[in-house]
Amino acid sequence: PLFLFSSMLTPLCAELYAKGKMEELRALYRTTVRWIFAIAIPLVIGLCLFIEPLLGTLGEGFQDGYEAFLLLAAVLILNGFANPSGYAVTMAGRSKITLFNACVMIVVVVGTGWYAIPQWGVFGAAIARAAGIFVNCVLTLTQGWWILGLNPWHKDLWKPSLAGLLAAGAGWTLQSNLDLTGFPLAIIAGLGLGAVYCVATWAFGLSEDDKQILYKGSKPIHGILMKVGLLHRR
Repeated sequence: PLFLFSSMLTPLCAELYAKGKMEELRALYRTTVRWIFAIAIPLVIGLCLFIEPLLGTLGEGFQDGYEAFLLLAAVLILNGFANPSGYAVTMAGRSKITLFNACVMIVVVVGTGWYAIPQWGVFGAAIARAAGIFVNCVLTLTQGWWILGLNPWHKDLWKPSLAGLLAAGAGWTLQSNLDLTGFPLAIIAGLGLGAVYCVATWAFGLSEDDKQILYKGSKPIHGILMKVGLLHRR
């Protein structure tokens, strides 16, 4: 979801900035952030709940990487707020700032990894990567606010947050009560988590912008269903 929505945002940012439509640009940024968060949160929660059995299917020793996964998953949620801001700043003609951020991130990753990897191995590498992402997010969010007035906060962020908590509770309950292990457990409990999240999100209500995005985003699926005869053109 991060790269999908960021790639959609990039050309629109350049167009709106060139036309001086800053309020529309800020609204587009908030909408993009909200949708990245709304799609990412159930994926991250589901994988965090079931990462150990999923890693166990890959072979002996892979489960040792679950702590590294949890750390990177948490930081990537923050990156969902910062990454679109970075694209917007770049499209506003500030590519040198983006280059500066990348250089700082490389220095942080290398410096942190030099210290952490010998001590903690794979988890140390995850710490180095997470530190680089975190520093880049702080820089990008600050620059986006300072240069373009971008504010990721949106009043409707509580909806995916609460839906995510309800879904996490449902997933944990299924995980605790199902007499399954490994991949089958992760699949069944994950489907239950996803269903609860979708129902809760719909119950909390969708704005008109959200409905328009859903409609436009589902057009490719409509085309496929029409081709196979499962949906008729109106």
